Amino acid sequence: MHETDDWLAKYVRARPREVPASLGARLASLAVAIPLLAWQPYSAAARELEVHFPSSGVVLAGALALPPSPGKRLPAAVFVSGDGPQDRDGGLGRTGIFHVLAESLVARGIVVLRHDDRGAGSSSAAPGPPSYRALLGDTRAALAFVRRRSEVDPARVVLIGHSEGAKTCEVLAAEDQRIAGIVLLGGATAVNVDSLLEEQARLNPGGPAAHLLPTLARAKAGEQAQGSADLTDWMREHLELPPRSLLPRIRCPVFIAQGGADHLVREHHAHEAAALLVAGGNPDVLVHVFPELSHAFNHWTPGTRHSAEVDAADPVVTRAIAEWVLTKVSARKHP
Repeated sequence: MHETDDWLAKYVRARPREVPASLGARLASLAVAIPLLAWQPYSAAARELEVHFPSSGVVLAGALALPPSPGKRLPAAVFVSGDGPQDRDGGLGRTGIFHVLAESLVARGIVVLRHDDRGAGSSSAAPGPPSYRALLGDTRAALAFVRRRSEVDPARVVLIGHSEGAKTCEVLAAEDQRIAGIVLLGGATAVNVDSLLEEQARLNPGGPAAHLLPTLARAKAGEQAQGSADLTDWMREHLELPPRSLLPRIRCPVFIAQGGADHLVREHHAHEAAALLVAGGNPDVLVHVFPELSHAFNHWTPGTRHSAEVDAADPVVTRAIAEWVLTKVSARKHP
């Protein structure tokens, strides 16, 4: 979910392997601005490989960043994007949170996998309407792919999810006790998609959430999607996985990153999710609210013009997350 685009409208606007025009223009402007910004490239010794792996009828493409590893297996992080078909940078370009955070992690000796969603970038598409179950399967496939790599210590793999991707991290962490930790970026909630949509429609009656309420009603009634852009199945599958049942089952370390100026997933959700984690018996939960930052962890605010400076991820966020991940994976035994 990006505050700069209609919530979930990318599913409706974007055909498979096609980037919306407004997003393309923004990425182009960011590409021009890259030399002006103080982003940190991978170290000279790091390698980035173009990789492909199968998942439920599609082939997913991604970038696997490998720090130097003289004779030892390294920890790793798998990135999980938000809603809608997104590329490996989460649709935010090289100065967005995914790309900059990946560089911060690789600089600290952590392998990173970022992949294009099904139907986006270089990944293939499957016919039919959007399915959240399919996206869960894609993240399981990405996790399995990283764990099989000879450069990676499979006991030290963390998941990092933005927006909807945060819930995906919760689902996998609740079912897979081997996950070394999860980072929830602007997506930790105790409530499900129905409550989020209803809250957004109430706070912004003219916004896109209000237009999705009829689809939500069909999902609650158990109806099936009627077309390739129909979100009914996607919503129904989300409703079948309530965070209130997932969060108390998570035992790995959890970092909840929340933008203080996030207008899509507001700050109270982060604290409510953390309370459920702690009540379930998880002793290692951190909530970090970054004041004045948006859902994308940059300085853009609704109603203002976009620019390279305001659209770039705040480096304070990426440093904090990278240091937390390094601390958690370093605490685990490794070969």
